[in-house]
Amino acid sequence: IKQFGADGDLTAQQHADWFQYFTDLEEVDEDDAKMRLFYQSLKGVVNKWLRALTPGSIVNSKVFEQKFLDRWEEKKNYVQMLT
Repeated sequence: IKQFGADGDLTAQQHADWFQYFTDLEEVDEDDAKMRLFYQSLKGVVNKWLRALTPGSIVNSKVFEQKFLDRWEEKKNYVQMLT
């Protein structure tokens, strides 16, 4: 599995797109399996960020992906950069 770190050459959106392609190709249909695989695809500060989230705050793979993108996708709006 490709790993995503904050210092990598892929954007968060590119990693999410690659991960979706990978799980479709491998026919991973179970949501809990997708979340475990996605967790394994994160490294460094991104992995530390994930482990610091409130337990129970990720209820499915869609929420997981959205939280990941909200935090790690490049911010285009100056106001967003302040968050």
